[in-house]
Amino acid sequence: MDNIEQRVKKIVAEQLGVNEADIKNESSFVDDLGADSLDTVELVMALEEEFECEI
Repeated sequence: MDNIEQRVKKIVAEQLGVNEADIKNESSFVDDLGADSLDTVELVMALEEEFECEI
């Protein structure tokens, strides 16, 4: 499970331009990490690609 969590945090950090250390499991993409609607769409697309699934 830790590997999945690390992969997700890495993608979130890359897509949102934040430090991985600042990403907590409880973090809100919008309120805590500053994501806008376009960031959210791009994040979903990156996660779909990484995990080969459709969200």
